[in-house]
Amino acid sequence: MTPETTSKRRRVHKPAETDISFADRLAFGILKPVETWTLAGKSRTVFYNDVRAGKVKLRKIGERASGVFGPDAQEYVKASLGELIAPAQSSDCKSEAA
Repeated sequence: MTPETTSKRRRVHKPAETDISFADRLAFGILKPVETWTLAGKSRTVFYNDVRAGKVKLRKIGERASGVFGPDAQEYVKASLGELIAPAQSSDCKSEAA
């Protein structure tokens, strides 16, 4: 017997070859948590704190994996980017009014 046949083989997950674009996944599908926090410009810790706070909802996919439903991810990203942009806009408005 060769070592190849006696050792336990691990299953290697190969993603299916599909024609689903990222835009379609964002509109109708599920994004991985890492994709969501990257789009939102947040760290992993801040993202999971936001999950605990209820700002974004994770959904279970299979036994181990979890993901964020596309429309929920869009709202989270818009809200996150709004937090970054809003203070800058409010300070610009004050300087224009003066």
